[in-house]
Amino acid sequence: MSGRSHMPNIELRREIPIYKIEAVIEMQQRVDRGELIALLRFVKETIDEGEKLTPQKVVDDWLIGFPVSSGKRLLRILEDLKLIQRENRRGKMELLPTPTTSYVLTEKGQETEATDTLFMPERRAVTIGYAIDPLIPDRIISINTQTDKLMDHIENKLGRKELEEYESIDLPEELEKIVGHRIEVYEGDCAGQIIIDLIKPRVIRLQRDSTVQLNLQLSPQRSPRLTIKTGSHTHDVALNKKLEDQLNYMKVLASLIRQTGKSWSEAKEAVPLRFNETDYSQRVSFETDIHIPKPEIANLGQFQPCTIKKVPIAPKTLRDGQRWYEFLIVERIQSYMTQTGFESYAERQKHDFIRFGFDLATPTIDELIEKYSLREDSTYHPIYWFLNAPGDLSMERSE
Repeated sequence: MSGRSHMPNIELRREIPIYKIEAVIEMQQRVDRGELIALLRFVKETIDEGEKLTPQKVVDDWLIGFPVSSGKRLLRILEDLKLIQRENRRGKMELLPTPTTSYVLTEKGQETEATDTLFMPERRAVTIGYAIDPLIPDRIISINTQTDKLMDHIENKLGRKELEEYESIDLPEELEKIVGHRIEVYEGDCAGQIIIDLIKPRVIRLQRDSTVQLNLQLSPQRSPRLTIKTGSHTHDVALNKKLEDQLNYMKVLASLIRQTGKSWSEAKEAVPLRFNETDYSQRVSFETDIHIPKPEIANLGQFQPCTIKKVPIAPKTLRDGQRWYEFLIVERIQSYMTQTGFESYAERQKHDFIRFGFDLATPTIDELIEKYSLREDSTYHPIYWFLNAPGDLSMERSE
């Protein structure tokens, strides 16, 4: 609609419990190894140019002046990372590479070179902190390294009585879903992007008292923003496309407002209110704050109480609009008005109502003088003097 009003930001929060499991994982963690990425680029350029990738080629064109053994070692690193593999040769089997051993890029190597993202394999005993919440795509919050000595102490040294404090479990279904996929970890020794290839559960501590804060921000100008606050750190969480569509700003705003018993007008992009339901500040600003005791989004759960600031409001009916319009005309008069000056001034006040589609009638200066001439306490409204005095002094207004 024309003359669109300013729309408020929405901020929703909730505390979510963190579950912890002690496990052994085999994973690939993203690392910053620029020299290996650069070597992969050289590998790709060599193959793309139709040349053989060999240790000899590496030292001739890349490690100039180094011995062939250096080329062998570098290519062996890429081979161990499964980024390259030896080119098949019929009838030949090489246990150790030679200066002329030829290599080709694997599918993983091609992806790593194209994305500049390298993952290194590791195996660790860890404590995994994870959450079960429809807004968190990967569920993993933290991964902290444990020591096998500690794990052995828990499992073997404490004895049966102490072990009753723990519960041996199968792998939680929530964690099974992330195996083999690239995920984001927000805290701990493995913060960053990782791929978990295997999770072998050990024991789970029955701790559900720790929490993190989930913060969902919605605004009309940008995509939804989801953050997780862990301690003093705030981490951005990437929402998938399905969740972004579900968190359509206008639909969420209308739903939250209706949860308070108020209505939302899509045509006016505002909360329609009777004139008598508004106070002075609301009539002047065309805005109000709406408190929502139990904000809820369908299929995404409930959040802590919140207040949406500066929600647009509008007259509910034409009659409300007319009263609102005349109220602003009167309240905004700050000095004496001649006939010509008043007509121009009154038309300017009508601009606030254009976006609501009301055809408002502009009162005349004489109508307002009569309406505000004498009050019940036998005193004149201050507006009476601003409007009537110019006529008394013969300033433009005729009898």
